[in-house]
Amino acid sequence: MRSLKGKELLIAGISSSPMLLAKAGLLENVRFTSGMWDEIAKFLDFVPYENMIHQPIVKDGNVITAMGFAYREFACEVIKTLGIDDCKEGLFNGITKEYTEEELTFEMGEENFKEFMEEYLSYIR
Repeated sequence: MRSLKGKELLIAGISSSPMLLAKAGLLENVRFTSGMWDEIAKFLDFVPYENMIHQPIVKDGNVITAMGFAYREFACEVIKTLGIDDCKEGLFNGITKEYTEEELTFEMGEENFKEFMEEYLSYIR
């Protein structure tokens, strides 16, 4: 496991890019969110699924992750975390709805997952 604790380094990923952070080992013991399909997140052994939070944006220490539709909030959180005071209140409308975990768990369905697996396996053979 790679650790960034104690280092002044910001790591940020949006949409399905947290999958790359996971592959790099940067999400061990870190809560995160992602727009990746739930079946894929559970399948890939390098994705610490137990740390995945189904919310629009998650900040855990020096790691900021967001779902793609929360791009405004993601940008503001990164700006604030970097200490830049240019992200004024009201600059972006923000997320105005409370989401349930179920609403933010994206499932591709059995048939689509089967098709994904066939294609995935063709690349690793």
